[in-house]
Amino acid sequence: MSTTADRLVSMINKNLDLDHEPDLNKRFEDAGISSMVCVEFVRLVEAEFGLSFTPEECTRMATLQGFCDLIDSRLAN
Repeated sequence: MSTTADRLVSMINKNLDLDHEPDLNKRFEDAGISSMVCVEFVRLVEAEFGLSFTPEECTRMATLQGFCDLIDSRLAN
């Protein structure tokens, strides 16, 4: 079974046009993911994992790893 991080990286590679492998420790902007693209990506993630995120949760997600951690914590509950 893939980890959340593996699934996110796969989704990024499949859906976002980055010219590099995503670094989970970088901020979204520093990873080349604009705020507009981030909103669309969060919608894809919600559908993939069967979750829903509030705007407040989204603004607190500073890094891709933080997003992974949030997903994992939500799936554990």
